Formats: sequence, structure tokens, C-alpha cells
Amino acid sequence: MTIRHLATALVATLLWGIPAGAQSAADLLQKGIYAQETLGDLDGAIRSYRQVLTSYPANKQIAAQAQYQLVLCMVQKGDRAAASREFDALARNYPDQADFIAKARKLVPVAPILLPAPWPDGEAFQLNIKRDGAFTGEYLFYSTGPNPYPRAFTNSTPFGPADTPVPTQGVAMYGKLVTKRSTRSFWVAVDRETMQPLDKPHLSLDDDMGDPTAVPFAGPAIDIEPLVFRLRRLPLAVGYKTTLTTHPLVLGEGFPQQVELTVTGTETVQVVAGKFNCYKVSFGPLNQTFWIGVDGARSLVKIQSGKAEAELVKVWEKPVFDSAVAFLKTAGWTMRDPDKDPGQEVATSANTGPGGQWVNVNVRTAYTPPGDIAQALRQTMADKLEAVAHTGIAKEARVRPDSVQTRLIGGQQALICLVDQVDHSIHDGVPTTTEYYRYYAWIRTESMAIEFSSDSQVRGGIALFRFVFEPLLATAKIP
Repeated sequence: MTIRHLATALVATLLWGIPAGAQSAADLLQKGIYAQETLGDLDGAIRSYRQVLTSYPANKQIAAQAQYQLVLCMVQKGDRAAASREFDALARNYPDQADFIAKARKLVPVAPILLPAPWPDGEAFQLNIKRDGAFTGEYLFYSTGPNPYPRAFTNSTPFGPADTPVPTQGVAMYGKLVTKRSTRSFWVAVDRETMQPLDKPHLSLDDDMGDPTAVPFAGPAIDIEPLVFRLRRLPLAVGYKTTLTTHPLVLGEGFPQQVELTVTGTETVQVVAGKFNCYKVSFGPLNQTFWIGVDGARSLVKIQSGKAEAELVKVWEKPVFDSAVAFLKTAGWTMRDPDKDPGQEVATSANTGPGGQWVNVNVRTAYTPPGDIAQALRQTMADKLEAVAHTGIAKEARVRPDSVQTRLIGGQQALICLVDQVDHSIHDGVPTTTEYYRYYAWIRTESMAIEFSSDSQVRGGIALFRFVFEPLLATAKIP
């Protein structure tokens, strides 16, 4: 411990026994600094600093330092939204304390002014990836929607939450990058107005060794900060410049860094989704260029990074789930509360009533070029078999060859098949085999992918389900 820390500790030890009302502003400040720097008790330090602000507002020098220490505490706690709020209070209430403001600004870079969000609630959009000028089947997908977990806990134990849940509200910002080698996604709940995060980001990636094909999109395109959405709210204009912090969700690139963007001009860009007048936004240090629409929703229209590009192919202004299952509700089937993923994938189940037939429903927002839909349906069937075979204990899954049917449902291409599934397990040392008979119906449109499924362990159970369900399925009107 240094001489300074020893002195601070001695002062704080003496102060700890003094009633709060008898402590001076300097005493409370030193008590907070001791708690923060020596004890590591950030919550105790915060209480002392707030007491300085409420009890001694006229002592501007000490109050400004207490406000600065609050910024530092929030940074140490990893709460950037709170750090930004405390910095705003410092700059607003103590404008003459230039030294404290300058030091705090280095900890919390001032965010650029944001325009009102130009997108509707529930918007989603997809950009398909080109490499060397050809589409590859890879894509970027983004969406906004309600925070799926609008309550967070202030504390927790190994056995679960301990304290009262605190509302976080806000809106969820979601992004996903799918390449031929990997899938990575993030979502974070942010304040609707400031876009400051309300909780830690939720991350997912499945490449243990890293995916070099994802690297060209490291940065704003796939980033644990929702920078794609922030870009669309900046007051862009030719010559506009600002600095953003990017924190890429890519192995080997996962360190936050400050990057400057410059609007170098405007261009008309033709992509699958249409023709757009765009701002051309250059991220020089990253060798990346983004095209952001000038008007309307200010869409992300195109990204270029070396020989890799991504072009806007589809925009959804609202989720597709309700339109996909409307025919079930019309028929009076009871729907369970859906499990809604921030990436606009919804899972639920429905039945005809007590003792009736059950169907599992999964609806995912996704763009498929019309000419690729038939192949996409076949690939979905193959992917499902592979997924079943790698789930849990040893399984076997086989499509009955004579069951595969292609047809139109609601005017859209569909594929129906039956799958025989065998689960092998051991109970109390005894090998056990369980047979299932599963029904699948997949519908694919330009805008969505839908899966209906049901299973039975009883011979004839699937036949009864089909007798009830398929006439109803024929009434579906899929947009």
C-alpha cells in the first residue's frame, strides 16, 4: 500500500465513526474515495458521493469531484449508460470545472446527437452477402422488437435471483451473421431514446477456432453495440464526421476501438430490395463503406469490405408470426403463449381443445429468393434430420421415402414428410428403445419460413392428426 493510500485509510478509519450529519464535504469525499480505491466498495462509495451532492451543493469544487468520482464508479461497474448520465450531470451542473469534465470525457466519450428512430417497431431487414461479385447464400439479419426479458435482478445467488426484479423496459436490438462456416448473433436491450444499453449484451457464436469468412464484417455490421441502428439515427450529411466505439463479435477482432466515420458523398444504389438514394459512409480505419438511405427509414442498403459485400434484399415493417397462424385462430384452435426470440423467430403450439390434436409451430422471418425456395425446403428437411440425430442420447431419424410430398399451401410452396425416430437410452442399467412417428409440414415464402410438426408413439396417431390438421392447413392464407 502506498503512503497516500495509508493516509487515506487512516483518515477514512477515523471518519467511519463520525455521524453523517457531522461530517464535512471533504470528509465525505475522502470516505467515498477510500471505499472506492482501497476497499473496492463501489456501492458504499456511491452513497458517500451522492451525500456530498445532496448535503453540500454549494461547495462546487468538492461537489464536482464527487460527481466525477460517480462517473468513474459507473465505469468500474461496467454500467456505461449510468456513466453517461453521470457525465451529463457533471457537464450540466459544473460547466466551470473543465479539468474534471475533460478527464470524464476520456472515460465516457460524448455520444453524437441522435435523430428520432426512423424505423417502425418490429422492423426487420436482411442483407445477402456477395463474395467476388456473386451471392453465396450467406446473410446478415437485423431486427428490433420488445425486450423479451423486461425485468432484471439487482443481485443473484447460485440458486437464482435473490432481489426484487427491476424493470429495464427498452427495446431489443438484434443482429445475426450467417456464413457457410458459422453463425453468430447478439441482442441487447437499449433505451429507446438514447440507445444506451440497459443490460449486458446477449451473445452467441458457434466457431471455436474462429471464422475468417466473418472477419470482413467485423465492426459495425456485426457488433455487440447496435451500431447499425445507431448509424441510421445519426444526422448524416455530406462532410459529416464523428467517432463511434465498435466492439466486433468476431474471434480475434473482439476488442473495442474508436473509429471515425466520414460521409464522403451521396450515391444512387440499386439492390434486390430496390433503388435508394444513399449517403456513402466511410470507416477509413476498417476499410469498410456503408450506404445508408437518405430518406424514409434511412435503411442500411449496402456494405462493402474488400471483396466482400452485403446488399439489402428485404425489409419487414412488422413481425410475420400473426399472419402465418391466423388460419389456426380462425378455426378456434387454442394457442399457447409464444416463445419469442429477439431475432423474430417464434415457437408455440396449438390444439383443438382438451384431449384434442396438438401441433407445434415455428415461424421465422427470413428472405428466400423465389427461385431458391424448392431447394431451401429440401435443405430444411435434411437439416432437421441432422439436428435430430445430434440431439441428446443416441438417436436414429429416417424419412419415409414414400411420404415426401411437395404441394402448394395457401399459394406457397410446401414440403410434407413423415419421420421415423428411434431414441436409444439406458434406464437403471437397462437399455431402452423408444419409437416416435413425427409429421412435418414446411412452408417457405419469400418472406418467412414456417414449420408445423406433431408426433406420436402410437401407431395411427399421426394418421388421426393428419385427418384433423391437413384439411385445416389447406385453408391457410400465407402472405
